[in-house]
Parts: sequence; C-alpha cells; structure tokens
Amino acid sequence: MVESQEQERRARLSRELHDGISQMLVSVKLLLESALLRFERGRVREPEAEAALSTSLGRLSGTLREVCRISHALRPTMLDDLGLAAALEQLARELDGQEDIEVRFETASDRSAALPDTANTVLFRIAQEALNNITRHAKATHAVLTLEVSKHAVSLEIVDNGQGFDMPAVLSDPTRGLGLCNICERLDTLGGKLRIESQLGRTAISAAVPLPHLTCKDMPMRTEPARIIPLASFSSTIIRWCATACARL
Repeated sequence: MVESQEQERRARLSRELHDGISQMLVSVKLLLESALLRFERGRVREPEAEAALSTSLGRLSGTLREVCRISHALRPTMLDDLGLAAALEQLARELDGQEDIEVRFETASDRSAALPDTANTVLFRIAQEALNNITRHAKATHAVLTLEVSKHAVSLEIVDNGQGFDMPAVLSDPTRGLGLCNICERLDTLGGKLRIESQLGRTAISAAVPLPHLTCKDMPMRTEPARIIPLASFSSTIIRWCATACARL
C-alpha cells in the first residue's frame, strides 16, 4: 500500500512537471527566440540586447533540460504511455554511443503486455542504475538489455563486456556498491529475485519480479552456469552495508 501510494505521488509530480512547468518553459523559450530573431533581422542591431537574449536562452534551455531530467527520474512518462518495453528501448537509444558504449535493447515478448506499475517502475530503475554503473565504471564497449515476460514473471537482464568487479570487495567496502544497494532494495519491495555474475569481459545482472498471485519460487531464471545470490542473504548483507555507510556520513 505504501509503495503504491509513493508511486502515485511520483507519477503525479512527474506529470505536473512534464505537462505544466515544462510546457510553460517551452512557451517562454519560443517567445525569447522570436524576440532575438526580430533583433537579428532589424535594421538597427542591438548587440548587448542580443547577447543578453542569447544568454537567457541558453540558461532557459539548461533549466528545461533539468526539469525534464527530474520529471524522468520521478517516473518516465513513457512508462505510463507505452509501457516498460518502449521505455527501456528509449533508455537504450538515449545512452547508445555515450562514453563510446553501444547499448541495445532486445525482447521477444509482447511489447503491449500490461504489467503492474510497481514492476514497471522497479525494473526501469534497475536498468537505469545498471547502465549508470556500466558507463561510469565498467570500461565496456557493449551493453544489452533483455526483457522477458511470461505468465509467471517479468525478468530483465543487463549484460556488458566490461572489466567486471569483485563482489565480496564491493560489499565489504562502505564507499562502494551504492548502486547494488539501490537495486536490491527496489527488488526486495516486490519479493523479486536477483542474480549477479561478474568476471573479466562479462557482467550480467538479472532481476525477476513475480506477477500477481505468484510466489518468488515460481519465477523462471536463466539456467546457464552462474553464481546465484539469494535475495534474502544479499539483501541483509547490503542493508548492513548501507547502515554502516550512512553512519559515517
């Protein structure tokens, strides 16, 4: 119930930012652009006024981007409009080419499948967190997001070809692993499963969320050899890490 109410608040704030403030800022931007164009086409040029308008436009554009970023962070509107698959595909397109990393999205499932809002949000945030870690730390050149939807569960796997990481070292160091903490906490709220496999040249993070009326043990997971990290033990370890890290702040 609390999680559902939180998601509703986030969705409402996101819509208000996107449909209200963003649109007003766009309107002001158009007015400033029109004013600058008149100056530039006028018989008498006003260099100082033109420079001031150009500076204002630049700052307004930056403000608009920040509002869009905050709105997207609260809840991507595409999740509500088109669903999880489309939102993940858009995320992959946005990040493709950044830091010289090729990012691709794949799914063989029905893109129009209706999934619970909580599952959509949690899996999208996990994808964001994982891709953020990849771009910042992995030194990868390629990453793939794979979404699978069955009647029992929805699962997401993020794989990259980077340098990998040492899981025990990350969990034992209070200055690292915040991304893993976030991923685990999000999955824990839905009774999901988490698996992490990392070695030089390949890191795979797999997250699965049960669909309504199903238990965690019913969820399918990929069966290739991998080190399975039970969510319960992983969660307790990472939560202790979070408590230690917060105490040092």
